[in-house]
Amino acid sequence: IGKVCHVINNDATPDKLRFVDVEHVIVTREEMAKRGWPKASAAIILDGNEISRIGALRSFLDENQVEVFFIDHHMSHSDLRERYFVDEGASAIGEMLYRFLEWRGEGDLIDYSIALGMYVSILTDTSSFRFSRTTAKSHLIAADLLSRGVDPEAVYQNIYAMHTPSRMSLLGELLSNIHLDCDGQLAWIELTEHLLNLYGTTPEETEGLIDQIMLLKNVELGAFFREDAAGKVKVSLRSKGKIPIHTVAAHFGGGGHKYAAGMTLAGDFREVTDRVVEALRQLLVKSGNSAVQKLTPRR
Repeated sequence: IGKVCHVINNDATPDKLRFVDVEHVIVTREEMAKRGWPKASAAIILDGNEISRIGALRSFLDENQVEVFFIDHHMSHSDLRERYFVDEGASAIGEMLYRFLEWRGEGDLIDYSIALGMYVSILTDTSSFRFSRTTAKSHLIAADLLSRGVDPEAVYQNIYAMHTPSRMSLLGELLSNIHLDCDGQLAWIELTEHLLNLYGTTPEETEGLIDQIMLLKNVELGAFFREDAAGKVKVSLRSKGKIPIHTVAAHFGGGGHKYAAGMTLAGDFREVTDRVVEALRQLLVKSGNSAVQKLTPRR
């Protein structure tokens, strides 16, 4: 369409995802600042529904009065609906972009590098095609992307078989200290800054840890609490599909999918954890499950 485009992330691409940037087009905010910021008439934010999600990049957009548009599959709380392209039924942004090009009759533009990014988007956002938004269309799109050269084994190895020994040791520690409540229907794990430093792991390496507790037989709701150095607590929430979890995230100012959501809260780690756990207990009560009507405070 005759536009010069720049792909900018606030932070560096995680190690396990660097293989996706085949043509090395992604630059960080810091790198772009050294090169000199481009004159921009518009910015498109992918897989994000709030301007706060882009961190310090926001200052550049605000200072230069850049018009911002969002493409996402999570509905926003913003009133600027005309600036949003949202499909809450889509499994991932990769699926949305594929369907958009298909609709425009421009599917031939999807070369190997684009196909790889789309496939990784769908694979990761569906948790390997497991989440409820995974549809027959999701699988058909994935099949077409494979026909364009994407190697599923190589993708798997890069994303899921790159854990460090320290990460595995930390996982063992956390799984040895799973918290259970509500007759085993609520489970959560707690990662303090002390534990993170003790095992020498990075916040990036903790992604996906919550999925481990969702493997427990009776668990319906799960939570993962991670303490950051800045005095904030990152909270990931999951549901097996019977009870929507996004309402709890929205209550605390977060967002996400119906059954996979999260938020970042400021405050004391223990106080934040207790508040969210209590909200999850009450959600189980409201779900009508008689097994959790009588709740006892955690100590």
